[in-house]
Amino acid sequence: MTLDSCSIEGNAIYQSCDCNLPQWICAFANISGYCSTVAWFLVLLPQVIRNFRYRTVQGISLGWAILNFTAAFNNAFFVFKYGNMPWYVYGSAVYMPILEILLLIQFYIFTPSSRLKNIAALLLVPTWISLAVVQSVFNVYKDLEWLSIVLWSAETFPQIFLNIKRRSTYGIANLSVTITAVGKTTDFMQNYLLIMPIQYVIMAFFSSTVAQVSTLQVLWYWKKLPINEILDGPVENELQISTKCNILRVIGFIVFGSELIIFIVALLIRTQHWWLISAPIATYTVIAAFYIYNRHWCPTPIRIAAEKDEPKDDIKDF
Repeated sequence: MTLDSCSIEGNAIYQSCDCNLPQWICAFANISGYCSTVAWFLVLLPQVIRNFRYRTVQGISLGWAILNFTAAFNNAFFVFKYGNMPWYVYGSAVYMPILEILLLIQFYIFTPSSRLKNIAALLLVPTWISLAVVQSVFNVYKDLEWLSIVLWSAETFPQIFLNIKRRSTYGIANLSVTITAVGKTTDFMQNYLLIMPIQYVIMAFFSSTVAQVSTLQVLWYWKKLPINEILDGPVENELQISTKCNILRVIGFIVFGSELIIFIVALLIRTQHWWLISAPIATYTVIAAFYIYNRHWCPTPIRIAAEKDEPKDDIKDF
């Protein structure tokens, strides 16, 4: 028996199939979905473990953590009310908010400023409760899913901005970055090769794009230490980068840079809305604008030190 003449009932690798594509592509896309689900089950664990090990959240953007949890929490209502999705989507919808709230708890525990974190908690917790009440009482899950799209589309921007400001990705667990890079690639293939809600199609473009930009930042700032910060974790010699490592970095630049181009082409083909070219233009414009501002219009001691390569001990922050 078939569903929509394409999907095969009871067969886990032939679900949500697009009738315009060969069945082997449907199988490949569903397998990609399974891979992305495994990735999302693992992605935050290395970061959470590192944070607990060194009792720090240094290098991690609080804005990213807040947006990520809020989007995942809201998305869970959409997934279970919308229905007719691959089973692994349901698994991610439950598991991810749990792991992300654990990361937020780490921010609360390891952030030294008790007043600011208490104010943040007093503002955020009632907001999340209100969101849950609205989703439970009213039939607005389709409309509110756009909230998750916006938040997931913007979630990595705070982390990208923080990396640019610090000129370092120190504090980010490299294994989490690797899992994210793989997961976002397979997640994109799942959403663009299967019949998925348009909300997921657009969300996959933004979330995968900014995630891979962040991956490229990790490769660019490899072993670079932040200026004018007291490091809470282990310190590696930033000059000791082997030739093999540099070759792998170049390969990474080529692979993930190519993905960014593929994402744009796939967005236009999949949606058939050519005006959506504004999406990548807006994304890269925002990133470039912040980079230019931080490099040229924001003469902080950190930027001056980076330009002049002065000893860190001689630099005092305002």
